[in-house]
Amino acid sequence: MTLVKLPIHEGMAKATDEVGLTNLNAELINVFVDDLLNVNRWPGYEEFAATGEAAGIDGMFWWENQSRVIVVCNQKTFQITDANGTIAEITGDTFEAGNRVKFADFGSALYAANRGKINAISTSAVTQMADADAPTSVSHTAVISRYLIGNELSSGNFHWADVNAPTSWSGYYAEAEANPDNLVALDVQNKEVALLGKKTLEFFTTDESSPFISLYQGTVQAGTVAPYSFVWCDAVNSYVWLDQKRRVVRLDGRQAVPISITVNKYIQEELSTVSDAIGDYAEISGRPFYIITFPVAGKTLAYDFFSERWYTLGSWNTGTASYDRYRANCWCLAPDWNYTLIGDYANGKIYKISTSIYDENGSILRSLLRTAHYNHGTERLRKTSNGIYVRLKRTSSVSDDETPDLMVRYRDDGNTTWNSDFSLPLHAVSNTEFVAHATRLGSYFSRQWEFYMTDSYPLCLVSVEEDVEIESA
Repeated sequence: MTLVKLPIHEGMAKATDEVGLTNLNAELINVFVDDLLNVNRWPGYEEFAATGEAAGIDGMFWWENQSRVIVVCNQKTFQITDANGTIAEITGDTFEAGNRVKFADFGSALYAANRGKINAISTSAVTQMADADAPTSVSHTAVISRYLIGNELSSGNFHWADVNAPTSWSGYYAEAEANPDNLVALDVQNKEVALLGKKTLEFFTTDESSPFISLYQGTVQAGTVAPYSFVWCDAVNSYVWLDQKRRVVRLDGRQAVPISITVNKYIQEELSTVSDAIGDYAEISGRPFYIITFPVAGKTLAYDFFSERWYTLGSWNTGTASYDRYRANCWCLAPDWNYTLIGDYANGKIYKISTSIYDENGSILRSLLRTAHYNHGTERLRKTSNGIYVRLKRTSSVSDDETPDLMVRYRDDGNTTWNSDFSLPLHAVSNTEFVAHATRLGSYFSRQWEFYMTDSYPLCLVSVEEDVEIESA
């Protein structure tokens, strides 16, 4: 008997055809790998609040000064005021329909835009910016040194209100002109204004009197095809976005460094539309992720900054036996409540995501691992699989009478057809550990395995070993 440990903890690779993979996994859906190389289930979620609108959540923002979450859905504005999910509409002017909302916190008031005029949000009203000198087609807004700023779509300009007077505008603007480029996104971090165009990223700062000046050597030769993919990620103190070459890049100094090498081919060739991509930063199970959603394609990818691995997120459709788009259209951390919230892309609901929830608001959370095509070091010799031995670990306490199953299937020698699924009943060997095994699993030259779990149960996959015999040369 020769036991071979399968490298299930390796990352996912979508840069080559599956049949060419010999080590990296072909698919990791609704899972993540922790620091001990265990394959954990992605957290589930439950309903936290509902707007009552039959539309997607276009934006959520934790308003620190008022200790509440602001939600925009179907052009209307709502506020969630406590950890119980108490929600109410804030009446007044409306937003544009169906566009991601970008917020700027001025302390006593909140300002936001989504490709129209800037709206001022208080706890009691939403008021459209009335000053005739204010920009009128703004996709991104931010605050720096008591100046409210916003871009002007279809130009290279960004505008700013009078200092400490966000509703008063005097026609002030500057142009990102080091390489003339239409400005499609902006943000403020570390007292720098990041101005993202279709071809370049430029940086300005304020000297309190000019008030804005271009930074020397402040131009990066990487723009974007997806303005809403541009996100500041706290864990790495840097911006991440989808550039004009359809690569996910991270700003390192003044260089855009690709981080999507293992998924580039997938994004560039298999997704027909990427200009609608939406980026979010989230921390899940203590791990920081950049999450990018492609709404038209119905796909979501998540990048773990700690492990530098990519994962796929999806919601299982029992009717079609396939993954639909993951329900989250936007993400929001509410630190006072210690909640991570997600807004649904279609039904106006806000969910609370949690590691102690193992379904998707009552629907199946299907976690899947599809391996490489293992050939155990040789394509030429046939292998006989005497069996596989699987070890799993429970990640939190549940009732003792739970009896989850791990589902398995495989396919051999590059075939596109899978054998029938079969269940590996799990046997408890302690309060936290389970084992399972199956025997007499046929012969092959190369084999691809698939493991998935649908039970509402907190398990992570620790190891898979195969008892394999290789024929003599």
